Amino acid sequence: MMKTVRMMMGLIGLAVCVFSAPLLGADDSGKVKVFILAGQSNMEGKAKNELLDHQAEAPETKDLFKHLRKDGKWIVRDDVFIKFLKRTGPLTIGYGSPGRTGVELEFGHAMGNHFDEPVVLIKAASIASGMLSAVSLRQATAPKPSAWTNRATQWAWMAIRM
Repeated sequence: MMKTVRMMMGLIGLAVCVFSAPLLGADDSGKVKVFILAGQSNMEGKAKNELLDHQAEAPETKDLFKHLRKDGKWIVRDDVFIKFLKRTGPLTIGYGSPGRTGVELEFGHAMGNHFDEPVVLIKAASIASGMLSAVSLRQATAPKPSAWTNRATQWAWMAIRM
């Protein structure tokens, strides 16, 4: 029941993002590029924003962040939009766990620079430890994986089935 509710909420979120993107600056063609960033709990984003602020100002790491900042502030993209949990908006830092940022920051900038069309990022992260994307994100009617690569995979499969 809970998986069905989560799936429906995700589909509603996807529809809202896709259909509202033209209102948020899409070109006249109405096309957008949609990327689903799915993974386990580390997909949430665990880099503390305070750490990013420090690294963006530190002389030894400042150059690594120069494409993400302008005039000493984090860039807020008007062509890349993100949806994660109850947060939706233009791409900048802070779309990870509370007060944190994840892979969406660099990935979103790279995709925004690459495509002419607006980009929509939808993050889906499993917060339950041991969840396997190949198992928990597969179609309900798909057969379970037949080859086990190690004992941890077997244990995770049994935990999911309980």
